Amino acid sequence: MSSPYMYSPSGHSGFFYPKPELGDIEVIVKDDEIHLFHLILPNHDIIAHAVSRDGLVWEELPDALHTGNPGSYDDDMLWTPSVKRYKNLYHMVYPVLAKADHGKICRTALATSEDLIHWEKYPGNPIGEADPRWYDTDVTMGQVSWRDPYLFVEQDTAYVLECAREKKDVPFLRRGCVGLMSSTNGTDWNIEAPLYAPGHYIDWEVPVLVKLDGRYYLLGGIRETGRCHYRIADRFEGPYYTPSNDEILPRGNYANRVCRWKGKNLMFNWLRPVSTEDFPGKFLAPPKEIIVESDGTLGLGSFEGWTEKLKEPKLVLSAKDFLRKGKSVKGRWEARGKEILCHSPNEMSTLLLAQEEDNYILDLTVRIEEGTAAGIVFRSPDDGFGQGMFLRVSLDEIQLVRWGKEDIRSDWQDRSEILYKRFVLHSGRISLRPGEECKLHLIASHEYIEASVNGRVKIATISWALKKGRVGVFAEYGVASFGDFHLCRL
Repeated sequence: MSSPYMYSPSGHSGFFYPKPELGDIEVIVKDDEIHLFHLILPNHDIIAHAVSRDGLVWEELPDALHTGNPGSYDDDMLWTPSVKRYKNLYHMVYPVLAKADHGKICRTALATSEDLIHWEKYPGNPIGEADPRWYDTDVTMGQVSWRDPYLFVEQDTAYVLECAREKKDVPFLRRGCVGLMSSTNGTDWNIEAPLYAPGHYIDWEVPVLVKLDGRYYLLGGIRETGRCHYRIADRFEGPYYTPSNDEILPRGNYANRVCRWKGKNLMFNWLRPVSTEDFPGKFLAPPKEIIVESDGTLGLGSFEGWTEKLKEPKLVLSAKDFLRKGKSVKGRWEARGKEILCHSPNEMSTLLLAQEEDNYILDLTVRIEEGTAAGIVFRSPDDGFGQGMFLRVSLDEIQLVRWGKEDIRSDWQDRSEILYKRFVLHSGRISLRPGEECKLHLIASHEYIEASVNGRVKIATISWALKKGRVGVFAEYGVASFGDFHLCRL
């Protein structure tokens, strides 16, 4: 089973390379269509092109660029592209590697297009590389980093942000910075001092700069954490400071890009499973909406485009209907007005509906009135062993937990036995008070699972382990209440 709402390039799975491998991406809007440019891995010889009219389903288009002929500046590899409209043309900047340098020196090249379909490489390529006045150019330390360019246009000036390393007498693993180039015509470029140099990481990968509500937000991936983070400044030049919640995407999501579509600022990124037991590969995750909070920090909301994929009829259950149709294990369950109340002070209790579901969006409110945790059970086979997915909410964390069975070979007994294991697939920080209402929004679309708490995405991952099953609620070692149950099938 594969979600129709997670894109990966076709023709790249088989005997020799049995996993889909979407590379770094770029997104840009033209005529209400979202254009996706992405790398093809593992060869890095193509910048591929696809288009979407709804943000979820993608149609492949002709490739945008290929590596050059032997002996050219780009005859080895092409890396992460960035596209913006500037001076009445679409400009694409992209890193290039040459075989003559044994792939050790990264440079930036330029291509232009009138329609995003037909691209022409600039005859004066490459247009920039790391300047030893400010940047590390020592090939003995490995590869010279001048990659993942990002085009940012302000007024009449075009800037290119680069994943670079500063030239300073600091440990190599702390030289990662955001390099900078500028141009007023799109073809002649000046190398400038770093825009951001924290002296903390080896790289600030796939940098992105967006201006929202008068502030500048610098986003990027930190290899040491494996996550996307962000910084904030009042001016383009900085300084860029670190907010307390500087992680913008959950674990497993990386290399984010941003576009404005139909009045919303959408974030796209590639996604890979965080569990080693899941099918490997990288896919384009469904977009999320960027939300500027009242204090100037960023949050992510679920994409509104999901509502166009919903099927009728919607399943809406009152507390009494849920109790009548559900089967409980442990605990004392009762209706209290519009809510279901569970008393489970000394155990874990579940209440499951009889019908199996596979792909849907589920909305539910939960209150942890006393005790440890509560939440949603889904894709449970209900074989008496409590298997399934658990969206587990405590006062300070949300977790996606999978209880499942595993066939283990026991050498000393010379036989197999079934063991049941608990996997925490994903987690996110939250802050709740006892008795505070928590609105849960769960998207379960084939292998893709996304969960929001009070309108902010905290879980976004993929898992092939359980594909369908029963839906319900649970409470751990305390008292919890549940209400407003709405399930819409996809």
